[in-house]
Amino acid sequence: MKHIVLSILAHVDAGKTTLIESLLYTSGMIRRSGRVDKKDTVLDDDVQERERGITIYAKEAGFVWKDTGVQVIDTPGHADFSSEMERGLSAADLAVVIVSGLDGVQSHTKTIWRLLEAAGIPAMIFVNKMDLARRTQEELLEDIQSQLSTLAVPLEAEQIALTDDGLLEEWDQTGSISRDHIRSRIAARRLFPVFFGSALHHEGTADLLDALRDLGPEKVYPEAPGGFVYKRDEAGAHVKVTGGVLEARMKLDDLRFDQVKVFQGNRLVNAPDGRVPAGMTAVVTGTDLVPGDVFGAQSPVEGPRLVPSMAYEILVPAGAPDLGPVMARLAAQDPTLDIESDRRGIRLRLAGEVQKEVLTRRIRDLAGIDVAFSVGTPVYRETIAAPVMGYGHFEPLRHYAEVHLRLEPGRPGSGIVVDSEVDTDVLSPRFQAQILSALRHKRHKGVLSGSDLTDVRIVVTAGKGHLKHTEGGDFRQAANRAVRQGLMTAREAGGMVLLEPVTSFSVQCDERFIGNVLYELEKRQATMQVEDARITGSGPLRNLADFQNELRALTKGSGELELLETRYEPSPDQERIVAEAGYDPAADLRNTPDSVFCAGGAGFSVSWDEAPEHMHIPLETVTDPGHTPAGHRNSVVSEEEARKAFAAVSGRNRNEKKAVQPKKRKEMPMDQQDVTLRPPKPVCYVVDGYNIINSWGSLKSLPLHDARQELIRILSSYQGYLGCRMILVFDGWRVQGNPGSHANRGSLEVVYTKAGQTADAYIEKLVAVLKNEYQLHVATSDGLIQNSVLTKGARRISARELELAIERSAVIPEEYRMHRGG
Repeated sequence: MKHIVLSILAHVDAGKTTLIESLLYTSGMIRRSGRVDKKDTVLDDDVQERERGITIYAKEAGFVWKDTGVQVIDTPGHADFSSEMERGLSAADLAVVIVSGLDGVQSHTKTIWRLLEAAGIPAMIFVNKMDLARRTQEELLEDIQSQLSTLAVPLEAEQIALTDDGLLEEWDQTGSISRDHIRSRIAARRLFPVFFGSALHHEGTADLLDALRDLGPEKVYPEAPGGFVYKRDEAGAHVKVTGGVLEARMKLDDLRFDQVKVFQGNRLVNAPDGRVPAGMTAVVTGTDLVPGDVFGAQSPVEGPRLVPSMAYEILVPAGAPDLGPVMARLAAQDPTLDIESDRRGIRLRLAGEVQKEVLTRRIRDLAGIDVAFSVGTPVYRETIAAPVMGYGHFEPLRHYAEVHLRLEPGRPGSGIVVDSEVDTDVLSPRFQAQILSALRHKRHKGVLSGSDLTDVRIVVTAGKGHLKHTEGGDFRQAANRAVRQGLMTAREAGGMVLLEPVTSFSVQCDERFIGNVLYELEKRQATMQVEDARITGSGPLRNLADFQNELRALTKGSGELELLETRYEPSPDQERIVAEAGYDPAADLRNTPDSVFCAGGAGFSVSWDEAPEHMHIPLETVTDPGHTPAGHRNSVVSEEEARKAFAAVSGRNRNEKKAVQPKKRKEMPMDQQDVTLRPPKPVCYVVDGYNIINSWGSLKSLPLHDARQELIRILSSYQGYLGCRMILVFDGWRVQGNPGSHANRGSLEVVYTKAGQTADAYIEKLVAVLKNEYQLHVATSDGLIQNSVLTKGARRISARELELAIERSAVIPEEYRMHRGG
């Protein structure tokens, strides 16, 4: 059976949800179609969606039309939820763009069209609400062709022929056009069929379904299993299978997929025979994958383009419970929220007022508290103006890694691109994989304002490891320090660039007020043009984010502002903005540019500007294309060379006649006995998270969310040092509706207990389950839990003992001691 993943996109109120209802009804999947105004549609089942009459979360449904399986993704139409729309779009083979017959092409419709063009996704257009349209089909088609594409035409042979010289010649010679030729033009985005109808009355729906079946793209997928995640919710990870077959209880790399489900209508059911072939979407459980993650043979996918560019701080009432588990849950569902915290509190990114209101309600439902938001501030980014070398070394006791890399400016919007030019004969593929993985998964910070680094190509030029001592996160430490060292060098040379969000906008107002509005926009550094009482242009988001209130005052309440696409450009006010940020990159211990070397059996820190002089690999420069990357080598020594070397070390000038003659050993009779040796059990540490935080002076002074992340970072490094299993347990029993979670941070297992379950109870149960399999060590200073686990055969260590053990391990010696103030 042919399968198509279809994304439905539209400006808000164009009738997107109504069209999906009509598709399900026409295909026979539902017996009665719902209506948005009656709040009984199949997919908009969220309380807030029905109250507001808009789609907030991307939803899915599945049905069969004749011999074709269609999986449809209903995406939000409101601009505040563009990132949610974009995630749903990433899984689509084909898009249907809805244009309202009442309003024609609108601003957000053009944004959607540009996204489709950038992603190379074929599209069809459905002009809805023709029963209410004030314009004719010809007028609406002219609007579509002028604002979207001249290749958008009705599915009629004569009009299709006019879009392509080859099709016109075929039409002249045969009087018809091959279906395969039409399908290939659609797949190549050289033809966009247009349909007219009324989804509410099921007019034109069957024609659209026939076109999907007959003209939808037919893709060929590789046999190797693979896919990517485009959404996550309570049901699990929503994935697009891009290779092979995904099966229930399947193991792939280090992942295991427990259940594999698909949509029938709006119901989630087990996949037939537990198998989902390539080209389909599925919902899988048993993994902690989040949107953007890939698995199997799938290569990394491009991140979202419509990321919110305004940051807000969450204002939490005094005495409120910890929001950590709730925010972690929201972050897993929507990574574009970009939730982070420091000593000042919890911050996140939002696109507008509607999203802010929705999130406030969501937090109230999950945590039982009402939060507020601070005034928004623009989210800046940083990049470099010219290539620069970076060097990082990490060598505390019993650890070793060195990385050299080159930072190059990337094209605007390219993000962070990571590559290596080191030969695998010089640096092993295993070590190179560790370096590249560390660089790809690190959220690199700039050194001007601490903003995210972007539009940079990172090229590994050299590396060195130790066959015995390099382990865990050593290359991660060295690689990240090398990036920061290079950025600090660029800063000193004036080569760092601050990027700020610049937004395009549209202002509609009465002609009487245009002069005043133009004057105010000019003061806000905007560039503009005027056409038919509409002002369009672009300007810095920091100057336009609050312009709506000013516009109402200027136009006596009649003016309307719409902020459209946002892009990043170099800021003309870089010096002032950086000074106001007050960021000190040398004091940012989580992103240190300094290196760690070893001498006299102890590690010592070297400042970033002096670190290159201490590197073990010869330094290369940006202008030196002929350098030879360095690394570790496995050399083979002949037996003769080994004998000579041994003789030289032992000393060949000894008088062999004076050598002590060994005494003859007397044979002692011994009775033979059978001995049974049992291998020791592997070690497992179970750590009571909040007890540790409240016991360590270095953590309890931090905001709780920040302290939790710091503890996770420290224990992840310590777990890599020990090489054992480690489980960190946080108490989530007071969080209303909390289902609990179990995720991995590297090899560290992080558990949040569910509502009504204390960490003590979870640890006691865990000890009872694992006691026969592991040598258990429970880290807590809680006397009751210590006594309980002791009776079950586990060993107990206090919070202070764990802290001292970490210090002695020297996994993160300088940073950790400095953080503790010791």
